Amino acid sequence: MCVWLAAQVPPNMFVGPYPQSCDDVQTMKEAGVTGVVNVQTEKDIRQRMVNMGAMRKYYEEAGIELCHVPIEDFHGVSSCSCNLSARQQWLSAAVFLPQLLSSGALQADLTKRVKDAAHAVHYLAEKAKGQGREPKIYIHCTAGMGRAPATACIYLVWKQGMLPGCSAVSGCVAAGCERGSARAGGEEWDVRSCAVASVQVTRWTMRGTM
Repeated sequence: MCVWLAAQVPPNMFVGPYPQSCDDVQTMKEAGVTGVVNVQTEKDIRQRMVNMGAMRKYYEEAGIELCHVPIEDFHGVSSCSCNLSARQQWLSAAVFLPQLLSSGALQADLTKRVKDAAHAVHYLAEKAKGQGREPKIYIHCTAGMGRAPATACIYLVWKQGMLPGCSAVSGCVAAGCERGSARAGGEEWDVRSCAVASVQVTRWTMRGTM
């Protein structure tokens, strides 16, 4: 994974795929990242064979604080998503998530965890400010196109009342998808589908209070 493909989301966030090496963390440090919110589940981490012990060490050495708030993949197929292309995962989420919302199958646990992740962004940003640093928080799930953008959307809506921020986040992520696609062999992306799941989760989650 290349951290430089992460989408920058004003005012203080990056959204992207999961880091997995010392080089990734060094790139993040050079970009000014002060904190990381990892919303992958333990199953995600095992499937991708990420050495979290080593990653925590790299973060500590780089002066980057890690918060881990595991969130299940929206479309509920995280156990097999490694066999799907990123675009297929998004299409699955875009189709399946509205059904979950309308049927009530998306339980309060998801709401709580996405809100917890937004609170983690706020915590890391405020801590960096208290240390005299400009906060830059990197939010990642696995592909950087579902749970992480939803967390960024909810943070913006909560802290800045930026409902249009959902569109801004989706645009940043879509641009990141296109850059990643070009490097990965030119898979064509459906940008509209890349926006649906995060915005749906944000609208549903923000029905309650933070």
